[in-house]
Amino acid sequence: MKKFSLVVLVALFAVILSGCVLIPESKQSAGIISDKQGLMGEPESLDRSDTFVPIKTNFSKRGVILNWDSRTESYTKEWTFLYDEPGALALNVKLIFNEKSICNLGKIDMKCDPSKLTNGTVTSVEGFEDKGKLLVTKLNYSPGYP
Repeated sequence: MKKFSLVVLVALFAVILSGCVLIPESKQSAGIISDKQGLMGEPESLDRSDTFVPIKTNFSKRGVILNWDSRTESYTKEWTFLYDEPGALALNVKLIFNEKSICNLGKIDMKCDPSKLTNGTVTSVEGFEDKGKLLVTKLNYSPGYP
């Protein structure tokens, strides 16, 4: 019976070890996974919002969404999230939306449609932020927030 238990334990260990070895190291890391290719993407890949989805969030803040470019004094198609932190005012990140981004602009969660957003709206935003770009996982309007 001891030999059988030992054989089962060794076999179990071998299965676990082989699972760790067979999964490529790049797929074991946290980060962004491509929906289309199933490969790890670099954080710079946030520009390709149609391809990448976050598998974790590292950003959750409350602030204001803007699509106003003060340099050209015109509205743009790109959205920016403006927020404050203690000791740092007017921080911002460029918002990137993809097919997995969820927005709640009232009472229900739905797929984000940036054309439905309103400039200057107070929101809470969650997502994966890297190098000034935020891949949005969840955006909620925050009525009543000062």
